[in-house]
Amino acid sequence: MASKTLPKLPVIDLSLREDLRPGTRTWESMCKVVCNALEEYGCFVIKCNQVSLNLHSEIYSAVQDLFNLPSEIKQQKPAHRGDWPIGRSYSYGPKHERIDTENLTTLEGAQNFTKLMWPSGNDQFWYVFT
Repeated sequence: MASKTLPKLPVIDLSLREDLRPGTRTWESMCKVVCNALEEYGCFVIKCNQVSLNLHSEIYSAVQDLFNLPSEIKQQKPAHRGDWPIGRSYSYGPKHERIDTENLTTLEGAQNFTKLMWPSGNDQFWYVFT
């Protein structure tokens, strides 16, 4: 019986990238690496020593809570780019699930998204992302 070799996810190391600013050569190079990983695998792993294990765990837990919501709730999120709707913001398939978000790094954006997904509240979710 032949063993099936699973592909390894690409690991993108941002730990030593002090010059990672938009417009720099490093930024442009990293954008190409990220795009290639998304096109080839649909995802990637980021290695970044500046993120504590505690923060990593909190973010992972918050994202699990989000994806554990019923599909009907996740489908409420309108898809936007700027001020214009661009189509579905939630999709799923046999090997993926996607929820588009925007402005999660602002307090107002994170709170608005949280209110939509958890009308009765989930302070832990928006707190992690701001």
